[in-house]
Amino acid sequence: MKRVLTLGAVVALLTLALALPAAAEHNAEHVREETQRLQDTYLPPGAGPLMSLYGVDAYGLERTLSLHDLAAACYLQGGYYFYADDGGWYWNAC
Repeated sequence: MKRVLTLGAVVALLTLALALPAAAEHNAEHVREETQRLQDTYLPPGAGPLMSLYGVDAYGLERTLSLHDLAAACYLQGGYYFYADDGGWYWNAC
């Protein structure tokens, strides 16, 4: 009986050890896809693969806005002002 329980425990541990790397790889792929979707949806055209952008938040404060801040501004205000490389402020309508 002890051998059967020991064998079952070993099989369960091996199964878990083999499944975890596959799950981690799947999660990493999901994060990459979701990040790309957020960038495509909320960053202005030509911004490149950024994770944040200097702009004006919902309260009128100039600061670095994350992708989630940009998503909130798009949802609440229909867009946001951002500071471009040429020194000008531009509106990005989402």
